[in-house]
Amino acid sequence: MKRILKTVLTGLLGLPFTAQAIMIGDTINGSGNTLTPGTAIIGAGIEFEAHGGYMDFDFDENLLTVSVTNLISWSGFGDYIFSDFNDVITGVTMTSNTFVSGLTDFSFDDHSITLDIDSGERQLDMSRAEAVFAIQTYTGTNTNSNVPEPSTLLLLGAGIAGIGASRLRRSTS
Repeated sequence: MKRILKTVLTGLLGLPFTAQAIMIGDTINGSGNTLTPGTAIIGAGIEFEAHGGYMDFDFDENLLTVSVTNLISWSGFGDYIFSDFNDVITGVTMTSNTFVSGLTDFSFDDHSITLDIDSGERQLDMSRAEAVFAIQTYTGTNTNSNVPEPSTLLLLGAGIAGIGASRLRRSTS
């Protein structure tokens, strides 16, 4: 019901409403040292892999999980850039980092995220370590609305007045 009311009010009044978007279904591009494939659709499973599957990048509704498997240390990986998200990225926050060093330098702009993974190491003897990033996005309705012509408003007002007058006549008789 709330969604229907927002849709009606947005259409009639041109009121802007904002919402947290999800990334599922977005087709994004990725680039970086040995990153494959170059383009992926965000959905179930891992979207990008690097270094023969030792590092993977898994996007979810609003998360990016970077996993490292079977690598004890690394250097010279450089930047991994993920771009062309449908919605505007308003924030990226590292929510957890399970024993991966060298994965703390990251940035974003409206439609891309850059992870700087120049060097690092898995800090404990684990078969898998990961870092999770929360991605905040924004989607909103078009705030440009068509202004109705005066004749349209006049007809609408006349119709409402007519309904009121007919009800008034019924109640007096």
